[in-house]
Amino acid sequence: MIGVIAPDTEKRVVQEFFEIFKTPWEFYEAQRSYAVVITTSELDSGVDARVLIVVGSARKQFDEVWGLTDNGRPVEGAELTYDGKVLPVFGEALSFGLAGVPATLQFRESSEAASLEFCENEKTIYRLGIDLFGEIAHVLTRGQPVPYAHVPTLELYRQMIREMILKAGVPVLEIPPVPGGYNFLVGLTHDVDFVWITRHALDHTLLGFLYRAVIGTLISYLRGRAPFTRVLKNWKAVLKLPLVFLRLAKDPWLQFDRYTEMEKRFGATYYFVPRKGDPGTDLWTEGRAHSKRATRYDVGDIQPIVDDLVSEGFEVGLHGIDAWHDTESAGEELGRIREIVSDQEIGVRMHWLFYCKNTPEVLESAGFDYDSTLGYNEAVGYRAGTTQVFRPLEVDRLLELPMHIQDSALFYPGRMGLRQSEAWDLVSEILDNSDVHGGAVTVNWHHRSIAPERLWDDFYVRLIEEFERRGAWIGSARQIVSWFRKRRSLAFDEVSWSGGELTVRLSSAGDCRTLPMRLRVHKPEPEADVGGRGSRNEHKYCDFFFSDRLEKKISLKLGETHRSKVI
Repeated sequence: MIGVIAPDTEKRVVQEFFEIFKTPWEFYEAQRSYAVVITTSELDSGVDARVLIVVGSARKQFDEVWGLTDNGRPVEGAELTYDGKVLPVFGEALSFGLAGVPATLQFRESSEAASLEFCENEKTIYRLGIDLFGEIAHVLTRGQPVPYAHVPTLELYRQMIREMILKAGVPVLEIPPVPGGYNFLVGLTHDVDFVWITRHALDHTLLGFLYRAVIGTLISYLRGRAPFTRVLKNWKAVLKLPLVFLRLAKDPWLQFDRYTEMEKRFGATYYFVPRKGDPGTDLWTEGRAHSKRATRYDVGDIQPIVDDLVSEGFEVGLHGIDAWHDTESAGEELGRIREIVSDQEIGVRMHWLFYCKNTPEVLESAGFDYDSTLGYNEAVGYRAGTTQVFRPLEVDRLLELPMHIQDSALFYPGRMGLRQSEAWDLVSEILDNSDVHGGAVTVNWHHRSIAPERLWDDFYVRLIEEFERRGAWIGSARQIVSWFRKRRSLAFDEVSWSGGELTVRLSSAGDCRTLPMRLRVHKPEPEADVGGRGSRNEHKYCDFFFSDRLEKKISLKLGETHRSKVI
């Protein structure tokens, strides 16, 4: 059991971190004995723990006791390294003035230690020179800037705390964000900004399409950024436009049938705009947004399409206009979707990813189940610093499903504008992180993106094949949020160690029969791992899968070797 000593101002973020790192813990109670204590406050001499982790960028009495006040200094906005990876710090980090010594955290440029380790009798003490929970709160509420988009910061913190405890010889229990039988989860989602090209006669959208299909695609070919087959497909689509407008040929942007064919084995989520011709409120000036944000369709125009999607098991959500900032508008837009579909649990992603600090409260107040807006328009990666669904700190029930991979961010000129080979390398890094940390990868492939002039369908098909090859569970946003909500409801009712034997009893508000959970027991032996990858500090772990039988005791002797079991 981990005991946490923190002021009231940090308690909400502490609770959320331990939903991400799902391990037995509680706020510290005096006179109780803990295997591990994490403190951000001044240390009480009566703390009883085998492992003590003291965190904070400010000097503490602890530092004076251990003679750490003579050297070092606080550094604002530093870059640290952990396990060979960059770890950004958005507040201050404390340097202990020691360079070249082994340390869990080091300053990237100077190699000075930002953490220290001590041993006292049989107790291991770590001093981390960062405001751990302040950093977590910053990432969850304000997000990471684009230069750190590639860093799953919160997952690295989870890994760091786990490995520190294991290094001290203490086993760790965890409900990892990895469903039984799979390596991670993938959510397939589609923002539907356009439905028919015939709704855009001689406007900026059609003119842009003609330019990119005729000239832009040729330039891309000449620069080696697109095959000539793409040029031919786009030119053919342009030549057919008169027939399309005369209703003698299929509208090339109407691609729902192709998506459903590709995804019928998995499921996916489609976010539809609630009203047409309305750009909504601007994110920065609170005046009217640019007219280009307005769409030429709304969800009421495509009732048969929506009905077909729902009947085939696909999810329909809201692509919000003003729901990001106004409770009344959020309620109206939610009601518009509920007029079309019978689901009560509706998710949302904002058009153009509009979002502000009040957005979670507005969406929860309106009655949304989850949001999936937190991502980048100009990059791919971890705006919220995590692979996991989390609860924004301002709300009680609404969950956030971060978006990680967006097609237009990868390929659109003026954004990353990558070649497909470059985009594949970048996406592969994200999937490599998922192999290690679990969690969910959320993909946003716009409805129009497999049609001319974009023709990003081959990359999307390859992406789905790669998800399957890596052992991912693939489905809709709602399904992933539901799985994480069940994981969050899990509680460790009993954890006891006696004679080298572990007994665990779990309970939950729901069952996990559709997609099982796993209980992972990390063992600190410095040997090759069992049932999964090792880490920098190699250790064994064993997994116990469970579904509906949550109130079940298991016993495990730590000296034994186990592979995955069902309980």
